[in-house]
Amino acid sequence: MVTSRGLAAGRPVPYEAGGRARQKQRTREALVAALHELMETTPSPTVDEVAHLAGISRTTAYRYFPDQNSLIAAGYPEVAEKPEFIGDRAEDVAARVRVVVDLQLDLIAKWEPQLRAALRNALDDHDRTPLRGGRAIGWFADALTVLSPPWSRDRVQRTAIRLRATAGIEAWIWLLDVAGVSTGVARSIIRDNADAVLQSALDTNR
Repeated sequence: MVTSRGLAAGRPVPYEAGGRARQKQRTREALVAALHELMETTPSPTVDEVAHLAGISRTTAYRYFPDQNSLIAAGYPEVAEKPEFIGDRAEDVAARVRVVVDLQLDLIAKWEPQLRAALRNALDDHDRTPLRGGRAIGWFADALTVLSPPWSRDRVQRTAIRLRATAGIEAWIWLLDVAGVSTGVARSIIRDNADAVLQSALDTNR
């Protein structure tokens, strides 16, 4: 039961859960759109900066995002894309894995500022809202389902995690910012590393 003070079972009800849902949704979307725009030039925009660009009062903005952590988390991309696999035979597994790697690389190219900001926020604040994760691991696991004889669930999961480790924003940032390679070279290295991980997994009986 929700009281006039916005409490449910003794817990505060989030601001957006109250009335005027459509108006609040539009306001939230405007703030997130401003966040994405700022991320093109500003590594970690503040709530104040986003509110100013969106033309929304600071007081209102803080009702949606009480701190920078929740703001940056809201900027994490919602991805509708899914891999379209090639073939459904055991010999097609390498091509299937490459589909996932290339999709990951395309998503990084599309969302790099947002992904960088989310990773930076995760590293800087131990009390953060956790990053959403596991999507790409599931994709890699799906790519491996054509193997015959089928691998155990643990072996599939372990290999999927290894593949994800080669093809995420973390590896991308290291290659560009630390190793200093170009984006084209970074894509090639990530593809080669994923191929090597898959071949290692195929060659071992562990």
